[in-house]
Amino acid sequence: TENGSAIVSGTRYSRAVTVDVISNEADAVIAATHNGQPFTSGTTIGDNGSHTISATARDTFGHTSPAKEITFTIDREGPVVTITDPQNGATVSTERIHVRGTVTGDPVSATIDGAPLPLSASAFDAEVALEIGFNEITVIALDAAGNSGVGRVEVTRGGGTLGIRDAVVEGVGAEVQAVYPITRG
Repeated sequence: TENGSAIVSGTRYSRAVTVDVISNEADAVIAATHNGQPFTSGTTIGDNGSHTISATARDTFGHTSPAKEITFTIDREGPVVTITDPQNGATVSTERIHVRGTVTGDPVSATIDGAPLPLSASAFDAEVALEIGFNEITVIALDAAGNSGVGRVEVTRGGGTLGIRDAVVEGVGAEVQAVYPITRG
């Protein structure tokens, strides 16, 4: 058991687990192993990876039970998100940009700026709309244990230079000769 509840084989934990091996007979002698090594009931297991506990109980008459085995996984590390394109700090002039990268570490789902992000063999390629100015693009991936991994890049969409090239103010008799560019950030 773990915290008084039976450990179900195949469970993934995102934390350390304290395993108590209990017999239905109070006077039974329990022999247990953890990954093939002697194991003491009540020991906390915290290493990432697969863990197998195998135990038998022997009653006061010398009868030994069949071995009971459970396997569980501790996964305390989130997926690793790597955004390869665009480069962090890039400045672009387009309204949309392709965001490409990879997610490693057994992800079960991913999002980009809150929208579902399909993964293909741990890779992604998504098109994202950009506002004029500063944009932060965030990719979040989750694994089966609930751990998350985050990747972020900052991209600036320049608005180009806007201005008046030639203008004549009608009805006033004056002509505009100067051009004053307006630059968007």
